[in-house]
Formats: sequence, C-alpha cells, structure tokens
Amino acid sequence: MNNAGIDRAFHKYELDCGPVYRVCRHGQVKKCFTRKTAIIHLAHFMTTKVFESSGFEKRLPDQRLMHPEYGEVFHPGEITPEYYRAHGRCFHRLLRILARRKQFDAWMEKYNAWIDQYCRLVAQRPFKKRANHDCN
Repeated sequence: MNNAGIDRAFHKYELDCGPVYRVCRHGQVKKCFTRKTAIIHLAHFMTTKVFESSGFEKRLPDQRLMHPEYGEVFHPGEITPEYYRAHGRCFHRLLRILARRKQFDAWMEKYNAWIDQYCRLVAQRPFKKRANHDCN
C-alpha cells in the first residue's frame, strides 16, 4: 500500500467529542475513537482480502457439537495461526508506513517554510535578476 492508498483508506476527523478515525478498504468501513484500533481494523480488512483472494483458510473447520438443550450445534473454527501472523505483519507494516509519512509531512512543512523565506529574500534583493527563479 502506498501513500495514495493510505490517504484513501485512513481518515481522521476532528469532532466535538475528540478525534474519530475512519478506515475504509475493500468495501469494508469502520469508525474508531483511537488510532491504534483503526490501524488494527485496516490490517484486518487487508489481511482478510489477501487470504480470500489467495485461497488460504482464515479459520479452522467448524466443529459439530452435541448441546444438551439444543441438540446438534456447530461451533465456528478458531482463527488460524497463519492469519494471526499475517495480521501482525500487516499491522506493523502499516505502523511503519504511517511513521514514515509523519516524518515526510514534518520535513515538507519545514521545506515549505524555507521556500517562503527564500522567496521573500529574493524579492528584496537590490540588484537585477540574473537567473530564473520560481519565486518571481
């Protein structure tokens, strides 16, 4: 997933009650109050899609049990260890992507401030312009 995919999948909204995170991926949508929970759900959506498209089993087979009151019932199978490991890898990769994105945004803010300062300085120069600059 690249930066454009993160922008489409992960949104933060500031509301009166505090920040609300919305994740939307592969047709599934979830709203969360914490960033970590939103990332966990995004990793779940992505891992589930990969397992479905590749043919891997997400869950172990259902178990047929005899219930004393209801008779024969089916207990859903547990989630496979492979799915847990894949989900963990996806979660940590999303954390790394978002951390790198935060660093880039901080650098871009400093860069834009530097460009503004440079343009103001060039506009005040007392001599004729020699080369083309993006500021004028």
